[in-house]
Amino acid sequence: MESTTVRKKILFVSNSQTSERMFKARWMEALSKVHFTVPLFLFLPIVGYCLWLAFAQLSVGIVGAWFVGGLFVWTFVEYILHRFVFHWQPPGEIGARLHFIFHGVHHDFPNDRLRLVMPPSISIPLAAVFYVGFRVTLGDPS
Repeated sequence: MESTTVRKKILFVSNSQTSERMFKARWMEALSKVHFTVPLFLFLPIVGYCLWLAFAQLSVGIVGAWFVGGLFVWTFVEYILHRFVFHWQPPGEIGARLHFIFHGVHHDFPNDRLRLVMPPSISIPLAAVFYVGFRVTLGDPS
């Protein structure tokens, strides 16, 4: 299976409902796929809990201002990540392979319903890094 070990630049967008296999190991392949609702079930309870904590300590206006500010900041951060980090391709065959694994599959196979969102194996560690980064940068809102 050479196409899964060395990634050649695809010059087309596939209309296939599934993408090509990315990993030889079955467990790694399974960790790279997720239904688009999984992040909602995973992160909405956490968002709800954080909002509950915020309302217990802060006024509705302050919570609302932080929430709206967070939406704007996150939209900007997500755009910067998508545009400059996920679309950056390191040189060489290994760079092409890494780019495909992290983000290229999303563009080459946009109809793959199991690779529309980041799987928890990636999104949970990223969420933790962003939480700590925002907390260190912005401090405690109270």
